[in-house]
Amino acid sequence: MGAFLVGGGAPKPVNAVPWYAGAGLRVKNWFPNHPDDVLSAGASRVSLRGLPHAETNYEVTGIFALGPGVKLQPDLQVIVHPGGQLPTALVGILRVDIDLVQWAKSQGVAL
Repeated sequence: MGAFLVGGGAPKPVNAVPWYAGAGLRVKNWFPNHPDDVLSAGASRVSLRGLPHAETNYEVTGIFALGPGVKLQPDLQVIVHPGGQLPTALVGILRVDIDLVQWAKSQGVAL
C-alpha cells in the first residue's frame, strides 16, 4: 500500500497555474492469486489564473494482468470545471499493454 500528497505554488502573476494540490492511494496484492494487480484512487485540484473556477479531478484506475505479458488498465475520471470553466466531464480510458517479449517467451519462443 502506498499514499502520496503533493502540492505546489507559483503565485506570481506570470504563472497560469498558481496553486496545485493532489493526493492518492495505491493498493497492490489485494487479491492473493493476482499479486501484480494494482488499484489506485486519487484527487487533484488546480487553480487557473483568471478563470472562474478551480479544476478538480477524481480518478480511479487499476492494472490487471490478463495473462503473461498482457495487462488491462481501465481508468475512470470525473473532472469538475475542466479548464476552469467547462461543465463537469466524465472520462473513461481503457488501455491494453502487451509486452511482446514476455508474451513470446510464455509461448515457448526462444529470443
